[in-house]
Amino acid sequence: MALGISSLDSIEREKLDVCLDASVAINLLATGYADKILCSKNLRFCVEEAVCSEIRLHPVDRTCAAPHLSELFYNDHISLERLRRSGEVEFLALVSGGLIGALGDGEAATIALARQLRGIAAIDDQKAIRVACNRYTSPPLKIVSTLDIIGRAEFAQEFAGVLDEVLLNALQYARMRVPKRYEEWVRGRIGQDAFRKCNSIRLAARLASPSE
Repeated sequence: MALGISSLDSIEREKLDVCLDASVAINLLATGYADKILCSKNLRFCVEEAVCSEIRLHPVDRTCAAPHLSELFYNDHISLERLRRSGEVEFLALVSGGLIGALGDGEAATIALARQLRGIAAIDDQKAIRVACNRYTSPPLKIVSTLDIIGRAEFAQEFAGVLDEVLLNALQYARMRVPKRYEEWVRGRIGQDAFRKCNSIRLAARLASPSE
């Protein structure tokens, strides 16, 4: 995968809302460069109130995350949003989907907010992604991962010099999930030894030889 290629690079050049799930926000905090990653000409990053309440500890030093989030809010890198009536209806449907389909409050709030804002849901949880893809087909809900946010050209090209550090921090401190299509790119950035030590990456990928 070439530097900076992510699904976010293919969107139309207009301001779109990217709604962060708690795990994505925690991954970004773990990088040490959240303020830089969340700066964008074409995207607005936001979290729903229920999601914000789930981000309690900073993933690096386990201190209270609130001051770090407050700084991101104060500098307009991210905004705090609330579900309106239509969003609340979607939220309730998502959290009451039965044992198989029910989502946690954070994932449900992120998806409902993305629908409300006609924006993008940033989610790494596989169940939440599956439920959203099955539920919203016309029009489909745009879903991206943490690595789509980090790997977009807008950030990855300007900050190529720290990209390896960014990835390692998110993997080590937050156990960031690596989608299959990003595995070789991440391996190439952080090196084979570090790649094999990251338990959040698929075991088959860690044991395989590069490009296998």
